[in-house]
Amino acid sequence: MNQKRIYLNQLKKQRNKIFATIYESFIKEQNLKDLQKKLVKNTLTDNFNYQLINFSFNIAKNVNKKLENKNYYLTPSIQAFGFSSMVFLLFEKEHIFEKTNSFIIKMVNDEINNNKLKIIDNFIKENKEDIKKNNILINKIDNNGNYHLDKLINKLKNSVNIFYLCSEHSDCAPDHLKYQGKLYIDKDWENSLRYLSIFSKSDISKNIIDNLLIEVNRYLEKRNIQTIQWVLDKPVYMTTRPNCRHFFIPLSCGEVLSTYNVKKLITKYKLNFKEGGDSNSNIKVAQIAYNQYKDRLEFHLELKKVYENEQLLNAIKQDKRLINKWSQQLYNK
Repeated sequence: MNQKRIYLNQLKKQRNKIFATIYESFIKEQNLKDLQKKLVKNTLTDNFNYQLINFSFNIAKNVNKKLENKNYYLTPSIQAFGFSSMVFLLFEKEHIFEKTNSFIIKMVNDEINNNKLKIIDNFIKENKEDIKKNNILINKIDNNGNYHLDKLINKLKNSVNIFYLCSEHSDCAPDHLKYQGKLYIDKDWENSLRYLSIFSKSDISKNIIDNLLIEVNRYLEKRNIQTIQWVLDKPVYMTTRPNCRHFFIPLSCGEVLSTYNVKKLITKYKLNFKEGGDSNSNIKVAQIAYNQYKDRLEFHLELKKVYENEQLLNAIKQDKRLINKWSQQLYNK
């Protein structure tokens, strides 16, 4: 198993434990201050990711606002299900599993970017005799530094993943048609690039990143590109609503900025899926769906350890049914 997969699984397990703590706190009707103390206590010894804890706590605050709204309790569905079910249904309504999944993937990509930047800084260090560090300009390089700098610029551009390409399906739901097969960008892309600039130990890397900020801005000015956070949330809920088979792949700045035709990228990465299409396409979709529902089952089972209710048990049954369905397609059972 590669390092990316190990880190991804580690963060998902941490997410499950964090929300089990939040779930228990809400059921016991504890206030946010007590919840914060409990989160710190439960995550302190196991080196939990601080960003993930903070992101999860912000979601918890939004859920808590709804729990504090007494009118919400008076709806017939809530009165019929009971309080613990209401907490779980709010978790589902707020798309907590899907939102945290997206956040985790972003964190993993950021970590990869930082590791790549370390490699680039080492490249500069190793070639410092060939690269003139004083009075250096990206578009005006002397002959001695030209080859190395061109290589460096491409390497850095290709190390930064801030764009996301959505898959395209011929049997797509009507309300998702105009959002599939499109390019999206992380809403925090500028901060991500500036963070890389701060993280870099080389003036050359910082100079390249500054120019990259300008390039990306120019690219976005010519196109109507929405953020991935926007398309994941209401009213679209791309990939975050039940049974949606779309998925995103991250793309580097270098690849996107050098390709003006998004359809070419769709073709290159084989992201166009036809109903009853070729076996490779079907396997890819089945694998993504299988992994997604398997992850969701683990999330729900962690909540079940805290408190069972009918709605949660039904969700677990649904996860198992979907895992079995995609497993049969994946392994032709």
